[in-house]
Amino acid sequence: MEYFLTTKGLWEAVTTDDAPVADCRKARAIIGLCVTSQHLATIQRSKTAKEAWDSLAAIFKTKGTALKLRLRRDLSSFKMAAGEPLTKYFARAKALQDKLLEYFPDFKEEDIFWPTVQGLPSTYDTILTIIENTADAELTLDSVLPKLMQVEQRQRGPDRPDRSNETALLAKPSFTFRRGPNPTSGSRGPPPRRDERSGRAPDDRRSDDRRPSFPPPTTAAQATPAPTSA
Repeated sequence: MEYFLTTKGLWEAVTTDDAPVADCRKARAIIGLCVTSQHLATIQRSKTAKEAWDSLAAIFKTKGTALKLRLRRDLSSFKMAAGEPLTKYFARAKALQDKLLEYFPDFKEEDIFWPTVQGLPSTYDTILTIIENTADAELTLDSVLPKLMQVEQRQRGPDRPDRSNETALLAKPSFTFRRGPNPTSGSRGPPPRRDERSGRAPDDRRSDDRRPSFPPPTTAAQATPAPTSA
């Protein structure tokens, strides 16, 4: 609001008591348009722009002190929640840093760095010990985040399991084979009769059996002709 009043040439109306009446009214009206409805009563009770400005400054100073205490408390108890991703945790740390810089201009990067890394679970102790023992280590959130993400990745393992075998199996066509009747099954009737000479079933043919078929040999009794009667 200070910058806006300055661009309008009305900043002196809120800092001095002898500002022109017209400028005082304009500045007071601009202040009333910029604040929320809960502060309009304070503006209406003020007779000059300076009085309105001083009243609002006292209110925000009280709230600012309470906010500073709350931010300091949030910083001292800052820690990673269970199951919270590392990137989200560091985003919360940077948001808290921005708020602290708004109320504490001398707030340094290291002031947010140590509470953030100390709020990590014990699984990150190894990498943090290495950082602490490195003399020229850069103590910033952006510098330490990639190293910590490597630890997080090893803890979680691959994001997705390798399912290439499952995909290949699903892609294979399925075939249905129709089986013939089982000759030994009792539900299919008695087994077929076998040939007395070969001992094979009638349909038991062998592709490699190419022997020629000969008539059975004759016996001596069959070869001697029977005597004829005179």
